[in-house]
Amino acid sequence: MLTEEDKIRIEEEEKLRASISSNNTIQKHGVPALLSFFIPGLGQIVKGEVAKGILIFIGFIIGLIMLAIPGLIIWIWQLVDAYNFQPGVKFVKPGSAVKILALFILIPFVAIVALFLVNPRAKLEEKQAEIETQEKEVASDKWKEQTAGKYCLARKDKSGVYYYIPESKEEPDFEGSARVVEESEPRSKTGSNLTEEDCKEIVNFMAGPWSKEDVEKIAGGEIWTGMNALQTAYSLGPPNDQNKTVTQYGVNIQWVYGNPIYGATYVYFDGKDTENWNDWILTSWQE
Repeated sequence: MLTEEDKIRIEEEEKLRASISSNNTIQKHGVPALLSFFIPGLGQIVKGEVAKGILIFIGFIIGLIMLAIPGLIIWIWQLVDAYNFQPGVKFVKPGSAVKILALFILIPFVAIVALFLVNPRAKLEEKQAEIETQEKEVASDKWKEQTAGKYCLARKDKSGVYYYIPESKEEPDFEGSARVVEESEPRSKTGSNLTEEDCKEIVNFMAGPWSKEDVEKIAGGEIWTGMNALQTAYSLGPPNDQNKTVTQYGVNIQWVYGNPIYGATYVYFDGKDTENWNDWILTSWQE
């Protein structure tokens, strides 16, 4: 027979086991999870885990700024954590919850404003863009210097051919023979008298409207079908003579380099505009 004391002891043991079993059972609550869905960490704070909630919020912001994936991982984890909780957790009072909610609305607002004012990623990208721009400028300057050297070298023996040296990237106005150019344009020099600075100015001008490939060809004294008359003038110099035929379909131009008696080069262009050298397209040449 069980005594009264034995019955009381058994009841107390059963209550203790039930209590232990209840404490080991994870319960669920949707309100903290809903709050954490919109503001990471708020659900933990509402459950009374203030430090944990603040750390989650800070970690989420940092992860989102530095890289989106860590921020997303933190957001998912804290959402699950807010949904699950151990029995005995004491939720904060409604008044405190309102204050915390207001604080968490204010913090993201301040963070967003700070993000616009001081954005590490934007500053890093801006700095990287500046470095890339500087590198491109250095590479461009080096290419121009090398091409200018090539331009001067290809014309060092051209003592009888004059070349126009542009100023402020303005297009030259070539008209008539080389002698006329020499007299009317003081900035024109024979190939043998071109200095390094002269050639740099010429290349700097050509690099504006024309591709690097075309500029390099011109620097080497080349001509090709499809180039315009202005490019030809920079490559061969202005012609010694010019013959122009205007028809209802456009204009046909012949440039003569050298003396026909001793041997000359003839270059032919077709165009629509009778004066615009950019419109005259080289169709063929004969040496």
